[in-house]
Amino acid sequence: MENKTEEVNTSKETAKKDLIKKIVIYCICGIVVIAIGMIVALNIFGNGGTPEFKKMLELAEKGDSQAQFLLGKYYFDGKNVQKNDSEAAKWYEKSAAQGNADGQNALGVCYEKGRGVKQDFKEAVKLYEKAVEQGHAQAMCNLGSCYFRGNGVKQDFKEAVKLYEKAVAKGDHLAQCNLGICYLEGTGITKDEKKAVELFIKSAEAGIPHAMYNAARCYERGRGVEKDLKKAESYYKKALDSGMKIAEKDLQRLKK
Repeated sequence: MENKTEEVNTSKETAKKDLIKKIVIYCICGIVVIAIGMIVALNIFGNGGTPEFKKMLELAEKGDSQAQFLLGKYYFDGKNVQKNDSEAAKWYEKSAAQGNADGQNALGVCYEKGRGVKQDFKEAVKLYEKAVEQGHAQAMCNLGSCYFRGNGVKQDFKEAVKLYEKAVAKGDHLAQCNLGICYLEGTGITKDEKKAVELFIKSAEAGIPHAMYNAARCYERGRGVEKDLKKAESYYKKALDSGMKIAEKDLQRLKK
């Protein structure tokens, strides 16, 4: 009887060990599969392995200025490739050197913000000016902001307004928001709160977070429109959902 008991116990121990081995093997296999998946994902998305990226790289290397701009934008935004400001600036520079307005404006942004290159407001202004000469709406807005802040140029609110107006006429939505701020405070132009709100709403409808926030503040305070806390709350929420964390405190204040 004792021998049989020992045999049963030994059998159970063996089965237990086998089960543990199988579990360990399954865990190792799972880890390996996950690791392989991560490597594949890194090769595809981190190193620009997507067909779209490869096609753009091929065109850019052949000297296509628009492809060079788009490739730079991929690196700048981290789309289809790992984010890399230095690479973005490199390709924007190649595009800008060929007179591409998109490339000139984008490289200007790099210099203004110090992304991928050493921050240089004057160089940013030069690049924006070149793009503006070609009728580039975003560059008009960006150059307007340089005049508004006095970055790389002598501060000039009237010149800022002129550039914002030109950009708005070409459909630039950020410029609508910026021009609205000028109208709201009477900066560089005759104060007109009603006009300011109209611009904020148009810009907000196009998805500009700052415009959503500014529209909310106008509705909350009754500037340019009849005071409406429900609309103010709605715009604050839209701004928060669009990434403007500052709107969270305003929302909390209105809900008290």
